[in-house]
Amino acid sequence: MSQEHSTPSSPPQYQVLPAEYADEVEDDDVVMAQTTTYPPPSSPQPRHQTRSPIPPFRPLSPPPGSYIPPDLYLDSSEIPQMGDSTAQPGSSEAARPRNHFSRQIRRYPQPPPPQKIVPALETPPSTRPDGALDIRDFRGNPFLSDLPLDDSPPPLKYEDFVAPLLRKFPQHDQRINFRKRLGEGLEGVVYRVWFGPGPPHFALKIFWNSRSSLAQSKHNTNRHWPLVNECQTVARIEKIRWQLDHAEEPIMVKRKIMNGDDMRHNMRCFSEGGRTHPKCAFEDAVPMPPADTIVRCHGWLTIPRDSLPPDFHHARSIANPPYYEETSHYFALVYDYVQRSPRDLEFYVMQENIDFFYYAGFTYWYRKPNNWRGERLVDFGDLASPFRSRPDWHGPPTHSTSLNFFGRLREVRGLDTGRKKAGEEAKEKVDEEAKGKGAEEKGAEEKDRGEKDYGDGEDNDDSVQNGNRE
Repeated sequence: MSQEHSTPSSPPQYQVLPAEYADEVEDDDVVMAQTTTYPPPSSPQPRHQTRSPIPPFRPLSPPPGSYIPPDLYLDSSEIPQMGDSTAQPGSSEAARPRNHFSRQIRRYPQPPPPQKIVPALETPPSTRPDGALDIRDFRGNPFLSDLPLDDSPPPLKYEDFVAPLLRKFPQHDQRINFRKRLGEGLEGVVYRVWFGPGPPHFALKIFWNSRSSLAQSKHNTNRHWPLVNECQTVARIEKIRWQLDHAEEPIMVKRKIMNGDDMRHNMRCFSEGGRTHPKCAFEDAVPMPPADTIVRCHGWLTIPRDSLPPDFHHARSIANPPYYEETSHYFALVYDYVQRSPRDLEFYVMQENIDFFYYAGFTYWYRKPNNWRGERLVDFGDLASPFRSRPDWHGPPTHSTSLNFFGRLREVRGLDTGRKKAGEEAKEKVDEEAKGKGAEEKGAEEKDRGEKDYGDGEDNDDSVQNGNRE
């Protein structure tokens, strides 16, 4: 009996992978063009040959059940470029080329189109000398500047610490190469990226909300917009860093902070004329720690909706933020990328971070071990400034050490999975100490009981001996 086979009406079409994606083709990067391979009519097809990997090619249409951005299938000349019709008219991100996504990010399915897309806040070029944009916080103060964040000195007046402006990332118009998703939370999602042709790597935090919670709902009375808090926090740290790097003598701050006034007085010491201000004349003054180990923010940028990573909405479903709406573009902050620390814990680096934030006048909304990477704070949304509406909400800041910053969690369990062994050793040590302490207490009680009984006998013997002597 002859083996039956069929031939297709037209052979499958393929296209050579563009040169800019040549580094993406690896042994495990195999794209299946079809579920059945058809042999030439002159030879029968074996039954076991059902799939055909094509490593150096990509099909013109995506395989069923998978999603890869269309720029991997179509010629770049056939794809409409960003900036003419897809970008916002007043957005400064109109000239950015199409972003590129790694194989790990492309494997997530494309979400269904949203029912409603809200226009995000526009960022046209500013006409003010300080570059302030008409995007304001809950007090009516702008918090974003259109000027690039370079080595030029930032404004250092005390009013600039109260209402700071975060400058823009200098490479905001270059293509973003998304390499890996590092994590997600209630405020946003973080990716490891690079800009332009290649490294260095950066950490890009994309915020879920491009508008405040009050703008999203008229019935919402909670003043919640993480973008404002984090932008103002990193802008203040930028000013403090610049002052520490260019100060001719150490900047003295108050040693023990008791309330919100002490927090604001310490921050005033970094402003122009702050060190000679009467409120900064402290009796128990200490020099401000350096900012060498503090993660640096390189500015802000906006990302159009159609340039987001394919797994952006998947990460949002995992994080499940309380406030979210689909907008035309999203705000993001660029940070230094910090690798995880080795097995030996760098307690001195974490202590430098703790001391810096304490003496600078910051306190913490949260103390999450996952927001510390390489013994450095990488999520500045945990910090609360002394200029917030209720500075004493969580009480005065406590000057902790690196060993008790997270309580017993650090000693018993370690900070993350990579330190599980160190946490188990610490737990065993704590258990042994508790067990030894219990045994010592039990032995001491038995010894006291024995001495008491033996002491009664000694008294009788002494009386007998004394009587014999008599």
